[in-house]
Amino acid sequence: MNPAAIPVQELLPHGPEMIVIDRLVSYDAARSVAVADVSERSVFFERTGVPAWAGIEYMAQAVAAHAGFAARLRGESPAIGFVLGTRAYESVVDEFPRGCRLTISVEPELADAGFAAFKCAIEMDRVVATAVVNTYRPSAEELERMRPASHAS
Repeated sequence: MNPAAIPVQELLPHGPEMIVIDRLVSYDAARSVAVADVSERSVFFERTGVPAWAGIEYMAQAVAAHAGFAARLRGESPAIGFVLGTRAYESVVDEFPRGCRLTISVEPELADAGFAAFKCAIEMDRVVATAVVNTYRPSAEELERMRPASHAS
């Protein structure tokens, strides 16, 4: 199955207004790559580009696309997950300028009991941002307990 042929919104449990990546271009259990074209349609866009601090969200969505594609391979829907934090986010640019293409790579470093850590990088013409993104995917039972009483079934 070719991940680039699947609309990214089918891999992410996000509303369309919050999606910042354009597609998952490659998937392997050990490494996935997503791309994003920086434009005014980004929720983070300011005057001439997207501030580099938003790179964490680009990384997190690439992680979610990686997990969403893995779920699809198992015949499942994308699961809701949470970013717990990042370690050592570093960027050598202040912004991702309008018109540039970001290539975001994610590599799972560890996964245990719903917790996972991903080594991430964003490239333009070179690597411009790196971090380790820590995530948690709750079980269906945990998610149900988190729902407000008016939404519980």
